[in-house]
Amino acid sequence: MKRGFEIYNKDIKSLKPTRQTKCSAGYDFYLPTDIIIKPYEIIQIPSNVKAYMQDDEVLFLFIRSSMGIKNGLSLVNKVGVIDADYKDFEISFTIRNNTDKVVNLSKDTRVVQGIFTKYLLSDDDHVETIRKGGIGSTK
Repeated sequence: MKRGFEIYNKDIKSLKPTRQTKCSAGYDFYLPTDIIIKPYEIIQIPSNVKAYMQDDEVLFLFIRSSMGIKNGLSLVNKVGVIDADYKDFEISFTIRNNTDKVVNLSKDTRVVQGIFTKYLLSDDDHVETIRKGGIGSTK
């Protein structure tokens, strides 16, 4: 298994991320529940998805263009970084409503897209530390 997605909690009926066209770079993440985002509110949304990939790969998360343009939503950190050793944890995204209107999103709405890519290391990199926790665990 090289890279892909798994449902985090199989008791919750959720969709795994998918590409929409043959040339799509991003895998769209689907909301596992209905979400209401108040004006200027910041909320963390669990995806009920985890990802696996090779040790020299990363999954970048971006807001889908339609969510930013049509609904005024953005990822708080602009780009999410899911490292290969985050494979046992649920992916969440923190979204901000940048408008003065309530945004209602239905279950299975595609909000965020993830793109797998390789990364490079510097010549003097010798890190051997292993992740022991979820978000913010590598302080």
